[in-house]
Amino acid sequence: MSQTHFEEIKRYFHVSPLDLPKVLPCGRRLWHGKVDLLLTQLREASKNYRTPQTNITIDEAMIHFMGRSVDICKMPSKPIEIGYKFHCLADHGYVWDFWPQSGTKDGYDPLPPTAIQPTPGGLTPTGAMCLHLAKQLPYQAMSFNLYTDNYYTTLDLLSNLRSIGIGGCGTTQKDQTGYPATLKIPDNTQTKVEYHFITGVVNRGVATILWFDNALVSLMTTIHSLVGRRSVVKSIRKNPTRSNPKVAQKVFKDNSKLELDIPTCIADYNGHKVGVDVADQYRSYYSTQLITLRNWFPIFFWVLDTMLINSFIIYRDLDDFPGLSHKDFRLQVAWEFILSGKCCYSHTPKHQPHLPVPNNPTPPSLLPSQHLTIYCEPQDRRICHFCRLERDVKTTGQAINVLPKSQWKCDQCSFYFCLNSTRNCFYTFHKGL
Repeated sequence: MSQTHFEEIKRYFHVSPLDLPKVLPCGRRLWHGKVDLLLTQLREASKNYRTPQTNITIDEAMIHFMGRSVDICKMPSKPIEIGYKFHCLADHGYVWDFWPQSGTKDGYDPLPPTAIQPTPGGLTPTGAMCLHLAKQLPYQAMSFNLYTDNYYTTLDLLSNLRSIGIGGCGTTQKDQTGYPATLKIPDNTQTKVEYHFITGVVNRGVATILWFDNALVSLMTTIHSLVGRRSVVKSIRKNPTRSNPKVAQKVFKDNSKLELDIPTCIADYNGHKVGVDVADQYRSYYSTQLITLRNWFPIFFWVLDTMLINSFIIYRDLDDFPGLSHKDFRLQVAWEFILSGKCCYSHTPKHQPHLPVPNNPTPPSLLPSQHLTIYCEPQDRRICHFCRLERDVKTTGQAINVLPKSQWKCDQCSFYFCLNSTRNCFYTFHKGL
């Protein structure tokens, strides 16, 4: 496929119906309407094909986009500082559900009428969105623990989750509504607190824990205890040489690492609050994102990446997992799409065309024997096998270092062949087999 042909396909590509409504029944603007059909299909398929494990996460997922759109959000502290924001419910990389948020004053997409709505002085819009996502889980048949960061964690959210049987744990801030006043320590007195000091208060069934490590850490939980044998675990801690070194020096002395007791809630939070981060990490390795001017295309590419990552996690969890890596799995999926499209292609050109030489992906062979070409790295170039045979047959005495080299190799024969606009040794050689 030529570049012009690809650009024409990309230019006229769309996934939304022609009679797409621009507003919702409640009067709100449907800002992601052009990909809303794909978002709905992704949400339904993710829920149907895999049941999440006990420990799950709600966190932000940023979709990089710097074009003109009033719906983009700016988060300077994130690796992706600007783009569309989706709040995802994920299980160690598997995105099970999500909820979009616009950068305008509209904020989150409207919740269904059956969901618990935010109330002044009570559940915030963010908390209502988290509660709605949590209620999509099969919590009546299974037990779940939801981990969040300080953007989501509030006393009202964890109390509502506890009322429906879902555990909650997450870091919080001392200015959050419902934070105990007895745990608010002034900033100028933090250096006087002992290293690994811990205290806590229980309110409405939610335990608020204050722990001093490299800095003060506030955490709310409904699934951990403040006292008892299971309230602490052993962990290897590094000597904090930059933050509060004088306080930690009394414990570490001359040691760079020590095995110390830390709260179980802290260890569980660090181990399980990675669901969306793992998905973002997978997405960063092999992203399908392309430069585009249309503002809905980045969301389409995010849907495509999420679909591939979820499929790989389902494939990895199979009992007879053959051991393909993430990269090999994506290549296998790409080849399946290419070969399925090739079987449906019935056009027969008048003249035998030469095979194109794109950088990626590798074009398949046009032969019925299913020999395929593989594009190798430039340092792996080898002498063309067919040109070497021609030299032996003609006995011209041509030096071997004069013969052309190629980066295209047959996956079945393991021979290298010329494959360009002037020579197609790959086709010529296999045609005679």
